[in-house]
Amino acid sequence: MSALSESAELSPNTRGSVYQTEQGTIYYSSHRNEYQSKRALDDVNRGHQQTPRPKPSGSRPVMVSYSTFGGQENEYMPLLSTQEIDQRQWIIEPAESGFLRLVQNFDFKWYGSTMGTGIVSILLFTFSNIYTSASSMLFRLSVVFYVFNMLLFSAIFMMTALRYFLYPRLFIMMVSDPGQAMYLGTFPMGFATIISMTVNVMVPRFGASWAQAAWVFWWIDVAVSMATALGVPWLLQVRHHGVTDLGKMTAGWLLPIVAPIVAAATGSVVASVLDPDRAVVTILTSYVILGTGLPAALAIIVIYFMRVATKKLPPTEHMVSTFLPLGPLGQGGFAAQKLGEQALRVFPLTSTLPAVHEQGRLHSGEVLYTTGFLIAVTLWGFGLMWLFFALLSVTRQKTPFSQGWWAFTFPLGVFAMSTLTMGLNLPSPMFQALGTLFGSIVMVMWVVVVRIMASKLLGGQAHTLFFAPEVAGAYNKQPDRPLLDRYEDI
Repeated sequence: MSALSESAELSPNTRGSVYQTEQGTIYYSSHRNEYQSKRALDDVNRGHQQTPRPKPSGSRPVMVSYSTFGGQENEYMPLLSTQEIDQRQWIIEPAESGFLRLVQNFDFKWYGSTMGTGIVSILLFTFSNIYTSASSMLFRLSVVFYVFNMLLFSAIFMMTALRYFLYPRLFIMMVSDPGQAMYLGTFPMGFATIISMTVNVMVPRFGASWAQAAWVFWWIDVAVSMATALGVPWLLQVRHHGVTDLGKMTAGWLLPIVAPIVAAATGSVVASVLDPDRAVVTILTSYVILGTGLPAALAIIVIYFMRVATKKLPPTEHMVSTFLPLGPLGQGGFAAQKLGEQALRVFPLTSTLPAVHEQGRLHSGEVLYTTGFLIAVTLWGFGLMWLFFALLSVTRQKTPFSQGWWAFTFPLGVFAMSTLTMGLNLPSPMFQALGTLFGSIVMVMWVVVVRIMASKLLGGQAHTLFFAPEVAGAYNKQPDRPLLDRYEDI
């Protein structure tokens, strides 16, 4: 039978204290701050100089020297392994490789690819109506991108559902991260591009049943968009308070706010294939959610301008986000114009808000149509300023590739759609030419981003694309209880 020696020695790489109970069992305790602070204070009072302790180098077992009653010394023996630097445990153990690693790191940023692909299909469809000489080829290309986008969205949606089915706590970790929570807005915006192309492609070919289906899907998109636009800013105020500050702000704050604006623009497209009674409800609802998103987006743009003016430009990895203000400005202008067009068509048929003029009847739809164009022109001018700032920002230094590069496509794409619509409404060859130029740049950037992503996936660098900060970050860890407390529970 053995007993502990009177002076049990600890390894110099260990931190903490060893406690001996009446049964002779040794426990390692991580509660050392109070003891060390009292000892340091006593040393100062006694005039002793405190010698700094060496920093721990890693995880080492606690070693003690013990002897038998006969006085025979035995070798050091390990008792308990301790984690030196980090005393926290994983909530969800990160997978090192394989399919589970892909599932764990498949976050909402992937919906940015559906937004970029969807806006390319919409631009091609718009070009097919403008340039009649190549109408057939452009329409076929738009259908190809539409089908590809539906397959892409379905695959991403299934991976997202699988992720939160297997790891439901990852959703709480994701919304707890102020940077990751903003990407929730990419889901309804990617879905809205599919709804718009369904109206453009499927309704003319297969009839009213597809129009009704698009209308039902649009209401779902409205609900998700409003939940995102209201929920994420609320989290920013109550849960992320103290985590974010002005110096860390990026234009990514716009992502949840832009979702209702995209839904409003999609509502104008859906209303064009509905009967007047349903169309007027869709138009009025679209104006409401446009009023929810557009003023809030303008407020965030003002805050973002103050951030870049008083602090500094965003970090290199977030430099592409400087293009994001083009999204609400372009989509807001497009929505104002298209909703005005539908109000001009539907309001006289439903006797909605008629105004009587001295010389005759002036329908409110005419007012909304004209006002919508004026709003679009004003937002377009504001967008030119942000396009100038964004181009200067990304050309100042080399921007490393990330999934944020999809910001080169959708914001500029919706800005191109607003420009093309203004060219059709005036009509103006200059606006049509500028819209074609912007749209062509979007398609080139889509090819560039897809090519780089494909090369990384095929070149063994998939880990650079499948990386979710909430999996390896602090939100996936919980403080480890002291071993003494855990043994007392047992």
